[in-house]
Amino acid sequence: TTLSESQTYVHEAKKSRFVAVASPVSSAEEAMEFVRDLGDSQASHNCFAYKAGPAQRCSDDGEPSGSAGIPILSAIEQESLDYVVCLVIRYYGGTKLGKG
Repeated sequence: TTLSESQTYVHEAKKSRFVAVASPVSSAEEAMEFVRDLGDSQASHNCFAYKAGPAQRCSDDGEPSGSAGIPILSAIEQESLDYVVCLVIRYYGGTKLGKG
């Protein structure tokens, strides 16, 4: 199962702004192209995960180890999604949020 179309969700927590964008992809290469194209170099972090058949990858992009990429990948797997990428862009608001 994959997404039928791209979806965007925006969330604010303690002055940090998170923009999550998920999209169907046909390959790992397309997933990485999505991350490169939509990632914001002005953001604090561009965390992502994808699953495309047997290929999967995730990145915390400087967030504490295991606090971003793995949870994104876990959410993809818990929803039984495949051929999907999710990018979470964080604009730091001045307060460390910690793991959890």
